[in-house]
Amino acid sequence: MAISYYHTDKDSRLAVIIQGKMSEVRDSQKGDFFDTILMEMDETGEPTNVVVISQGTLGYDMYTAKNGVFWVGDNVFFSGYSKGFQTKLQTL
Repeated sequence: MAISYYHTDKDSRLAVIIQGKMSEVRDSQKGDFFDTILMEMDETGEPTNVVVISQGTLGYDMYTAKNGVFWVGDNVFFSGYSKGFQTKLQTL
């Protein structure tokens, strides 16, 4: 998980990264791996934008890096890492 705060004279915003198991987040193509959820909230804590960053059918977990979410102007960026991956045709 990660959290980042952004403040200007006009508003304040918060970005939060949450890790969730595919089986808990998805309606279909559920697996036992983690998906990443990026949530942007306003100063009252109300979500203004939510994005699920899915690994699709890839067989690997993606973890959020420490201090892995940050603002550049009005844009939110995140970083993460994995410990290898596998598909039906390849393994790392």
